[in-house]
Amino acid sequence: MPKDGNWKPYNVDYLERNVREVFKSGDIGKLTKGTYDFIIQHMGFIAHYDLLGFQCEYADLELFREKLQTSEYSQDPEYNLRWADSCEFDGDFVKWYGEAYCRSKAEGIRRIVAVARSQFAQPMPPIPAWELKLTERRGGMKERIIRMGLTDLEKILKEQGSIKKDEFLNDAHIEPNELVMRVLYEDKKSS
Repeated sequence: MPKDGNWKPYNVDYLERNVREVFKSGDIGKLTKGTYDFIIQHMGFIAHYDLLGFQCEYADLELFREKLQTSEYSQDPEYNLRWADSCEFDGDFVKWYGEAYCRSKAEGIRRIVAVARSQFAQPMPPIPAWELKLTERRGGMKERIIRMGLTDLEKILKEQGSIKKDEFLNDAHIEPNELVMRVLYEDKKSS
């Protein structure tokens, strides 16, 4: 463990570049272990078990963009910026960790929030579902996550005749070995 007041500063350029790459590529899988560690240690996120679990949780980059500003514990878009100020100017933090470390921590938070704020809702790829390739699992099998907007799924189900043209997909969730979908429709008897 480093001596009091002598902790190594963060490479804030690296942190900023990595978060920018995640948004530019539209791929949370580009988030590195170093940036993940910084975010979970200093920006109000839980670990979600590990980097892979975190990437699964934040495959929706719009949610990731929002939480980089607010943390997982707040809805206030200024939360992490206020936290950055407190890290940089708290006398005890500076004494314990050193001025350069505290400045780099605060600047890393500010730059990541600035990148998040510069991003707008990312358009979905032209296909109705996209995937995030994950690590290898037992026996060489690979796992992937498919995410699809409800409107895209509704369109497919209507084309297949699974739901009628005047019905609307309201919700979908997974139960053991099945996908459960709730469909809205007009009750003709109550009209």
